[in-house]
Amino acid sequence: MNTTTQNDGKLTQNGKVTLSDGRVIVMRRPKVKDVNNVRHIEDSLEREQMLIVNLTEMTKEDLDDLYIQDYELLQKLFVDLRSASTKVKL
Repeated sequence: MNTTTQNDGKLTQNGKVTLSDGRVIVMRRPKVKDVNNVRHIEDSLEREQMLIVNLTEMTKEDLDDLYIQDYELLQKLFVDLRSASTKVKL
């Protein structure tokens, strides 16, 4: 994953996102139990948001208060981390 800058926020290679207000959010790689914990949520957007909340240790209220550009950075990081974890060879 290459370092990318967009919308005054910054996405880095090591699971960190710098938001447009300067806050640095760390997201850990998702585990199977993270996915299992939100499987009951039917709405895919809400399910994704709860995964991001769990992986960043943000509150849902914190996530709801983000600018959409900052949320999109978190979405991209989530997708990149999820994709990286599926590339493991058994």
